[in-house]
Amino acid sequence: MKGSPPLIRGCLTRNGRLVTCGGHTGFKATIDLWHLFVKQMVLIGSFSGTRQDLLDVLKMAERGLLRPVIHSVLPLARAAEGQRLMEDRDIFGKVVLTP
Repeated sequence: MKGSPPLIRGCLTRNGRLVTCGGHTGFKATIDLWHLFVKQMVLIGSFSGTRQDLLDVLKMAERGLLRPVIHSVLPLARAAEGQRLMEDRDIFGKVVLTP
């Protein structure tokens, strides 16, 4: 991640909370702390959730309250390119392959 991701800069409001629970793009990130200070945001690391947490999230997804972050959509023929994107760890969101 280069600089603060858009989620930090523009999507969290004053006193917003960002919970991160995965390190799929690596365990080091660069964040412009100014956005955390000015908006008094909270950054929380979480290892896992409960079964009830999962059920609650699935209900939210079913109601359309969650939107996935998609970095790119590629045809299956370009799967190797998608793999390289993930290995380079220079993406924010998911890589979707379509048949």
